[in-house]
Amino acid sequence: MSGASPAVVTFGEALLRLTPAAGQRLRNAHTLNLHVGGAEANVAAGLSSLGVRTRWFSRLPHGELGQRVLGELTAAGVDTSFVLRAEGRLGTYYLEEGSGPRPAEVTYDRAGSAFASIQSSDVQSALSAGMLTGAAAVVTSGITLALGPAPRVAAQALFDAAGESLRVIDLNYRRNLATPEEMVDVAAPFLAQADLVFGAERDVSQLYGGPAGLRRAAPNAELVITQGAAGASAYLADVDPIHGQPVTRAALPVGTAGRIGRGDAFVAGYLAKVMERPGGGTAKDPAEALTALDWGVACASLKSTWPGDLPVLSAQAVSQLLAGGGSDVNR
Repeated sequence: MSGASPAVVTFGEALLRLTPAAGQRLRNAHTLNLHVGGAEANVAAGLSSLGVRTRWFSRLPHGELGQRVLGELTAAGVDTSFVLRAEGRLGTYYLEEGSGPRPAEVTYDRAGSAFASIQSSDVQSALSAGMLTGAAAVVTSGITLALGPAPRVAAQALFDAAGESLRVIDLNYRRNLATPEEMVDVAAPFLAQADLVFGAERDVSQLYGGPAGLRRAAPNAELVITQGAAGASAYLADVDPIHGQPVTRAALPVGTAGRIGRGDAFVAGYLAKVMERPGGGTAKDPAEALTALDWGVACASLKSTWPGDLPVLSAQAVSQLLAGGGSDVNR
């Protein structure tokens, strides 16, 4: 990636995920599996694995844990040259996998992280050094907006500086971080500026009452709504969800190994095709949105087959899956 400007810049916090073995409760576990993750870091890694140049902007603590994150993102082909190092800690979260009637449980331990204290001066320094030079899109998520005033101010500075770049936000609502009312409030200025908005159907319904409410909040954006086993839908930027119809794609089969990060893989797949649109920008016709939906659902399907957070995708694997798969053993 040396010498090349990034096509996509993502901004958000990285975490360490600690997970007991399948079927074990956290309170009884003696060993924990460790994975690096975080919504925007996952998107950056997924895009990089699909051949899209990416740059991840964040703030990490000094020390081994911060180095672990940097090492994994760099190994994934992501440009981490603008990542800041500071005093503080790395946030973590614990995942208990669900089993039968028992749902999965997430426990966050991220308060006081180095990222949560990011300063507007940090962002301005990165912008002055050319972080957005040549960028085609700037991506953040509702998770980042819910982490406090400092990350929101930083994200707003990036959106304000994006110029002709696409402003992209994934709602990624987390009830452990914000109430619905708080989330709607902090997301409002970002949705008003957004060119492309992703959201799970459950989040869109809870926060905005459905696609029509999301359109009122994001009047100029291409809206992409994931619907779990039902697939995904997209509304072109000039389509009114009250009267217009979305373009839709059915979901593909999913595995059981890696539910975490599946939505981020969808975003990466969709954005990879957005980057190929002539002249860039939002979809000009339904065919462009359908192609992006195809890649989104295929990347989500592939991500579900391994347990880590960071998607390790390939254009070849996506194309093969969309073409109908193949043998059960690639030789």
